[in-house]
Amino acid sequence: MATKKDNLETALSENERMCQGTAMLRKRRQMTQKQAHHAGKLGRADLHMHSTYSDGLATIEQILHRVQHHTNLDVIALTDHDVIEGALRARDLWAKGNYRFDFIVGEEVSTKEGHMLALFIQKRIQPDLSIEKSIELVHEQGGLAIVAHPLNPLFRHSCQREVLDRIFASKDVWLDGIETWNASFCGIGANRIAMRTNRDIYGWAEVGNSDAHTLSAIGRGCTWFEGKTAQEIRASIEAGLTAPGGRLWGMNTYLRLVHHRIRNSQIIARKRNVA
Repeated sequence: MATKKDNLETALSENERMCQGTAMLRKRRQMTQKQAHHAGKLGRADLHMHSTYSDGLATIEQILHRVQHHTNLDVIALTDHDVIEGALRARDLWAKGNYRFDFIVGEEVSTKEGHMLALFIQKRIQPDLSIEKSIELVHEQGGLAIVAHPLNPLFRHSCQREVLDRIFASKDVWLDGIETWNASFCGIGANRIAMRTNRDIYGWAEVGNSDAHTLSAIGRGCTWFEGKTAQEIRASIEAGLTAPGGRLWGMNTYLRLVHHRIRNSQIIARKRNVA
């Protein structure tokens, strides 16, 4: 039986498969808002952010309120580390509210070879598996598998070149996309490497995300796409028509994270002293 990968390879020529969404961009540049609108990519999504269900500072309610009232995002995904409960709760609250943006259930999966975004899933993907097995489990649920903040030589949770080469060469497993713009410290320097490498070699659909752990970081990275809904961004990713955009985190975001972690360390230390 033909796989999805086989069907795509049959339908598209090699040139057509090479990242149509970024064809107009230079090899190490993200898409600007002006370029996106000129290309008909009017939708703006942020598909990588964290809540208090993992290591984020904001609650689900705060995130939904922030996106609704302080961003122009059309689609978001909540992708806490190795848990899905927060995303499911967010989906339920979003469904009951009158929000102007669309929502995707997601998870940032800690594979043995680095972090991966699992989007459009219903069940948690367990951590510490090979990236190939993790991708298979995402696809079994009908989800999309997108490698997160790759090719950062200093970040131990970043997939490296040999891992991406292995997936690219595989006939049995495939990535649906690659995050080539990550607005956090993970993307400093590595974003340019990821964009150049993907456009030269892999040709996977590209996404840009905030990797937000604070409210102020939401939307700092984005994915430009044709449409406005979750299903339309899915179709754009599958067709290779998305493009990454955005800016890196601001200094206030880092100060907020540092302050939060110092305060948590002090609380933990006081509890130990009392015990």
